[in-house]
Amino acid sequence: MSTADTSASARPESVGKLMASPANEQVLAQARRHGRLVLIVFSGEFDKLMAAFTLATAAAAMGVEVKMFFTFWGVLGLRRKRRFSGKSWLDRLLTAALPAGLGARVSHMNFLGLGAPFFAFVMRTKKVSSLAQLVDLARQLGVKMIACQMSMTTMGVAPDELMEGLEFGGAGRAVGELQSDAATLFI
Repeated sequence: MSTADTSASARPESVGKLMASPANEQVLAQARRHGRLVLIVFSGEFDKLMAAFTLATAAAAMGVEVKMFFTFWGVLGLRRKRRFSGKSWLDRLLTAALPAGLGARVSHMNFLGLGAPFFAFVMRTKKVSSLAQLVDLARQLGVKMIACQMSMTTMGVAPDELMEGLEFGGAGRAVGELQSDAATLFI
């Protein structure tokens, strides 16, 4: 999605309005004190990615340095396409069986695969920023998105299947980020 496609409701000055709950405000207050927020994104489901990117963009808009580490199922949430060529039979099987597409599934109310498109329609109708808009905004705000290399290998996902602009790293990089004085969330 291009910058021009980002709606006014997803601009940095309005991101703070997305943070309505006291729990989210508390996390952001801690992140502001530390100046850094690390999100460990373990799920690639639509609703959990929405929460992760809403927190990431809100914190980044407030001047907090944000890094998102996508591991295991979270890596699948970054997969923009499926590629079968050049893979082993086991990786081709995984490619066919596992979801592709930004937030392709919803953790509850998936409606046989129609849950994510349904919620996208509801959000569009209510003029709520889409997941794609939040990802674009996160990039604009300098949020670092890191895909776990071990998870990619395990799931049979190649770097060219993932969205552009990602960094790659292992658990050591995630642990290094967590060792610094940063607020941390596991989603």
